[in-house]
Amino acid sequence: MFQATKTGDEIAEFIRQNYRPLVGQRTKQNQVFFYSVRPLVVVYYDANFDHQYQKASEIIRSKVVEVAREFTDITYGMNNDNRMRMSEFVQVEVNVRLLFSL
Repeated sequence: MFQATKTGDEIAEFIRQNYRPLVGQRTKQNQVFFYSVRPLVVVYYDANFDHQYQKASEIIRSKVVEVAREFTDITYGMNNDNRMRMSEFVQVEVNVRLLFSL
């Protein structure tokens, strides 16, 4: 027989602390809910998961995840920026922006 070991308050607190992904996709629809917390690091690049560019997009995200695991007190988001196009030779332009409140 399964026996619960956590109270409802403990479960609610866990959800409040962990509802935001470690490194998620930041969009106009979710930026108020997930990415209004400061400090916030936003990585802008052409997140293109077509077969030809999928590996390059995954490499960029994995590098951000490495940093996010080390500095967990900062929120991280990835923004798709169509102005930055991956070239035929997969040279990727990446911009990073740090937002914080005074």
